[in-house]
Amino acid sequence: MKKVLFLLMGLLVFVLAACSGGGTTKPATENEDTKEVTAEGSGETASADIDWPKETIRFIVPFNAGGGTDLAARALQPYLEDELGVSVVVENVTGGGGWIGWGELANAKPDGYTLGYMVFPNIFTGYLNPTAGRTETLDSYEFLISHHEDSGLIAVRGDDDRFNTIEEFIKYAQENELASSSGGVGSSPHFAGVQLNDQLDTKLRFVHGNGGAEAITQLLGGHIDVAIIDYPASKELIKSGEIKVLATLGNDQNPNLPDVPSVNEAMGSNVAKLLSRGIAGPKGMDPAIVEKLTTAIENAMNNPEHKAKIEEMGMKIDGMNGEEYLQSLQEQEAAMKGVIDLFGW
Repeated sequence: MKKVLFLLMGLLVFVLAACSGGGTTKPATENEDTKEVTAEGSGETASADIDWPKETIRFIVPFNAGGGTDLAARALQPYLEDELGVSVVVENVTGGGGWIGWGELANAKPDGYTLGYMVFPNIFTGYLNPTAGRTETLDSYEFLISHHEDSGLIAVRGDDDRFNTIEEFIKYAQENELASSSGGVGSSPHFAGVQLNDQLDTKLRFVHGNGGAEAITQLLGGHIDVAIIDYPASKELIKSGEIKVLATLGNDQNPNLPDVPSVNEAMGSNVAKLLSRGIAGPKGMDPAIVEKLTTAIENAMNNPEHKAKIEEMGMKIDGMNGEEYLQSLQEQEAAMKGVIDLFGW
């Protein structure tokens, strides 16, 4: 009888232990499976836990210091550093209408430590020009986010008394050849000037340079008659009267220049706005780094101090990112291809 009792007690202990062990093991397995699905399915856990960045990030600006592109990038830089917790060093890599810098970016290691400031439509014309010999395309980059749009200005020297309005300027330029600034063949100022010639029969002759800062120097030095430039690089000279703005490009007025009309409003033209600027890395970046970078840039852009700086420059914050941003660029590229014969290629 005692043997039977001992056997029954032993069997009971074994069953209880087995049940207890099975109950503990099963939830643990389910939790691990759930965590794995979260990391692989949404990417949120992977992005939050990724050990990046750990070192200085290089931020390539493909135009000279002091121009609108440079100033806009430097306006974002300190807030991006705050978001990422590492230094972000702006480096001006100039030449080739921006393509020296963009070429370096395309060939950089896709580890998230090299970013580039992209300017459109400039980038399209660099590789759409069959004589340029560029092999890069939109597919060479990981486009992160669109920073802002810039309408651009048609400006002359403050003491140039040949024209005080855009109407006077266009009439004069229809009858006389005028030297105009250009950031290189196919750059956004060149494209805008070509559109003016095509749509309004002006006779602009382009003096190719390397960005807005150089264009201003050319204008003030009397080497060109008109500069197609952005507001940030020229605002102090506008305030001092050394530069006179006749019109903005595109359809929109600059809120900082309420008395200056848009060229399309004044002349019934369809000239595009000057440009938009965004941020990209080389193709092949880790999706988790892309996600973390995009979030950091977006947060930096939405910082109230940064937004105030960009608005003071006369620019409009954008913020498109991911597939939406890439699709927008592909549409702009198609529009450029539609008027490519204007460049004489």
